Amino acid sequence: MKHCWLKLCIIVILLGLLPGCYDKMYLEDATLVLVLGFDMEEDRFIVYSSSPVFNKDAKKKTEEFYDDKPVSVRHSNNNFDTMSSGIPSAGKIQTILIGKKLLEHANWFSMLDTLFRNAESTVNANVVVVNGPVSEVVYYHADDKPPLTMLLPKLISSSSKKNATLDTTLQEFHRQMYDQAMTPALPLLRKDTHLVAEGAALLNEQGKYVTSLDLQETTLLRVLQRNLTGIGSYTTSVPEFQSGQPNPIVQSKVSVDIAKLSVRIRTSYEHGRFIFDLRYKMKTRITERTFPFNTNMRKTQLQKQLDSLIQRDLMALIHKIQKNRIDPIGLGIIAQAYQYHAWKKVKDHWGDALSEADIRLSVKTEMLDSGVLQ
Repeated sequence: MKHCWLKLCIIVILLGLLPGCYDKMYLEDATLVLVLGFDMEEDRFIVYSSSPVFNKDAKKKTEEFYDDKPVSVRHSNNNFDTMSSGIPSAGKIQTILIGKKLLEHANWFSMLDTLFRNAESTVNANVVVVNGPVSEVVYYHADDKPPLTMLLPKLISSSSKKNATLDTTLQEFHRQMYDQAMTPALPLLRKDTHLVAEGAALLNEQGKYVTSLDLQETTLLRVLQRNLTGIGSYTTSVPEFQSGQPNPIVQSKVSVDIAKLSVRIRTSYEHGRFIFDLRYKMKTRITERTFPFNTNMRKTQLQKQLDSLIQRDLMALIHKIQKNRIDPIGLGIIAQAYQYHAWKKVKDHWGDALSEADIRLSVKTEMLDSGVLQ
C-alpha cells in the first residue's frame, strides 16, 4: 500500500510539470499573418500583409494592410498588429511575395533580415516573385476560389509538382543567396484574369533580377538541376515530319512525358576554363502527335529526332544562363566538389567563370510507349 501511494505521488508531481493551457487563445480571436508582400511602387517601398478572418460574423474572410512609409519590415509588422482585429500570432507566414520591380534594386535582400533573425518566424514560407504589382495579388478575390491565404500555397505547390514552376522556401532562398557556388531561382506569379503560377525568375549573385523563364524553360531548368518531380512534360515542333502545305491550325507537334531521368556529370579544368560534360538519359512516353507517322516502323527515327530537339533546347537554356552570368543549375557545386582548387580562385565571381566554361551536353531518350490506342 505504501508503494502505491508513492507511485501516485510521483504521477501527480509529473503531471504538474506538464505544460498547461493557461494562455490559450481562441482561433476567432487570433490574427495570423499568412501572406507578406514587398514591392516598389512609384519609387516607394511598400509592405503588405494578408490574414484570414475566423470570426463567423465577418462577411470578408481576409484582412489586408499596407504600409507605404515603412521604417523597417519589423516596424511595419508592429503597425499591422495595432490595426488588426485580433491578437497577433507570429511565425505562421506561408507565402512571401516580392515584386519584380523591387528585385531590380540593389541591397533589397537586407529588408528580409527580421524574418531570418526572429526566432518566432518560420523559414518554410514560399518565396514568390510577382510579375506586376504585388497589390494586385494581395487584394485578389474570386467568388469561385478560396481566400488568398489558402489559395497561394496550394497554387505554388500544385504548379511545382507539375514542374511548371519552382518551390523555393525562405530557408532555401537564404542558402542560395549565400552559396557562392550557385545563384537564386524563384517561382514566378502573375495576375491575369486569375492568378497564374508558372515560370521562374532568375537572380544574380547580388540577388538582383536578371531574366525570366517560361513554362517549358522552367521544366528544362528542373531537368538541368536534377530536380524533376513526378512527370515532366515537353512539347516541340518536328519540322522534319511536316508533310504537304503548312497548316496554321494543326502543326507538326509532338509532346512527351519524361517519366524517368538519370544524369551523369563530369567536370575538369583545362587552360583556365572549366569543362562540364552533362549526359542525360530519359525514359519518355508520347502523349501527343499531330502528324501522320508510323511509330512502330519508324520509332528509332523519331527517337533520334527527339534526342536532338531536347538537346537543342537544353543547350539554348544553358547559353541563356551563361550569357546572363548566373548559375541556377548548381554547376558551381559540382566544380567546388571535384575541382576545388580551381573553383576557389573564381568563387567570388563564379558567374563570370561559368559564362566562359565549356559545357557539353548529350541526351539519350528511351521511348517506353506511344500511347494507349496508338
